Amino acid sequence: MKSNPYAHIINIIREQGAKYNPASIQLGEVIDSKPTIKTADIQLNANNLLVNDQIKTLNQGDTVALIQLNDAAFLIFCKVVNI
Repeated sequence: MKSNPYAHIINIIREQGAKYNPASIQLGEVIDSKPTIKTADIQLNANNLLVNDQIKTLNQGDTVALIQLNDAAFLIFCKVVNI
């Protein structure tokens, strides 16, 4: 069975386009104080996280704003609250 040449071209375009698009801000919920953060897509632990040094504590149930830095690291840059 032949592969679709258009699908290959589309994949190349997507890969190249992703290189120039900044990562989007995501919201996550702290599910324990280790910290473990749950986003819509994945669950992150201390091995995957960098935290803004102005954030003193993260408690279960806190909502945080984070951005993906690379394939394995995320930065928590602030806590967020409802108003």
